[in-house]
Amino acid sequence: MKVKHLVETPSSRRRRVVACFGNAALIRARKGKWILEGGTRSDRQEAKEWISLFLHEAVVRTE
Repeated sequence: MKVKHLVETPSSRRRRVVACFGNAALIRARKGKWILEGGTRSDRQEAKEWISLFLHEAVVRTE
């Protein structure tokens, strides 16, 4: 049994903020997932416009 798969390491929780739009943050999570967190409705709308122009290949979840 491999123990390294049972222990959560800091690298497995890695999330990197790619861009901020007001209080909304576009985050690149592990395994290539994209998340848009926080912000007001207008902040999220601004982020979605930026994503459509510069990151159109990404599928972004909102939280």
